[in-house]
Amino acid sequence: MFVGHDHLNTLSVAYKGIRLTYGLSIDYLAYPGIGRQTAQRGGTCITVHPDGSIEIDPILLENLLLHLTSLITQIQNHFIP
Repeated sequence: MFVGHDHLNTLSVAYKGIRLTYGLSIDYLAYPGIGRQTAQRGGTCITVHPDGSIEIDPILLENLLLHLTSLITQIQNHFIP
């Protein structure tokens, strides 16, 4: 279950068989001074494998472009022989 984000905390934990995930925050407008706090900026990559298992990976903003480029290459390699 993905429950959004908290501007200061990132968390993903399994509790009684249910994964609860707070992802990274990308906005800069939530409250005064947030623009200077960059450690929590980014997104969450959710990978669902053919066997139904999942991976949840936080991607820091500074690494986001590199990660997206890698994902695009993987998709191209899968669909374009």
